[in-house]
Amino acid sequence: MKKILMLLLAVAVGVVFASNSAMAISKDYKVKSKSGGESTYHKEPAQQEKATYEKGDFHKKVKVSDFPEKGWHKGPYLGLNVGLMQVTNDKHIVTNKNFGNWANLDYGITFGWDIADWIGPLLQINFSTKKAQVGDAANTAATVTYDGGVTTFPIGTFPVENAREYVVDVSILAKATLPYFTHASWQPKMVKILPFAKLGGTVHALYVNATTAADKSGAVGGGPAVGVGCEFLVWKGFFLALDFTEHLIIQKAFTKNITTTAGSQNFKVTKGGFNPHFSLNGIFGWHF
Repeated sequence: MKKILMLLLAVAVGVVFASNSAMAISKDYKVKSKSGGESTYHKEPAQQEKATYEKGDFHKKVKVSDFPEKGWHKGPYLGLNVGLMQVTNDKHIVTNKNFGNWANLDYGITFGWDIADWIGPLLQINFSTKKAQVGDAANTAATVTYDGGVTTFPIGTFPVENAREYVVDVSILAKATLPYFTHASWQPKMVKILPFAKLGGTVHALYVNATTAADKSGAVGGGPAVGVGCEFLVWKGFFLALDFTEHLIIQKAFTKNITTTAGSQNFKVTKGGFNPHFSLNGIFGWHF
């Protein structure tokens, strides 16, 4: 009887030892690496999280290439703009002459910072310059009368000459990318299609620089700005975008003292008030 009890005790101790060994192996077991090198130990998730925390990998920044992980579209981006700017507020209202055509080639920069995958502040600066003629050919060898025959100007008051126009729009906006598209599972692997809308304000300035003071004109103003577009994230952080903005500008006209046959008088040379214009730009840049 005593021998049987001793045998059962030995079996019980063996079972306990074997179960403890099995549990230890399940937590930390060996497998050969694929490269055929040294064996590595795979740990349970809790142990992996602890090891990751100790190594500091939890500070790793989510990159654009990590789509659709939360935060993949956050961060700053910088782009260069090129396109067309509508300029219809450069008419010299005394001579009733427009400066060139309405569509000016423009250039600029776009800088934004997405504070979330779908929204962030945006700064856009667009600049345009071009040459054209100003003045009135009829005033070259004769006096001219404007304002329905009310005001007469001496010969050569508005000579025909070359001038250069400068136009600048500075816009601060909130840009919102439609959230559905920032995590859509159907997005192509090589390109992400991201429509957006934006809302903010624009400061606008225009100046026509001519040799003769009477031929010079300009305006300054500001107002709300709204826009839409679509961003195409092509490779890593490189993106292309099509961007449309409507600038709802309320401008202050330039005035100028001009000599008439009746003496010097003060005239508005550009139209004040509500003068909206739009810009259409292609943008290429990098999302950091």
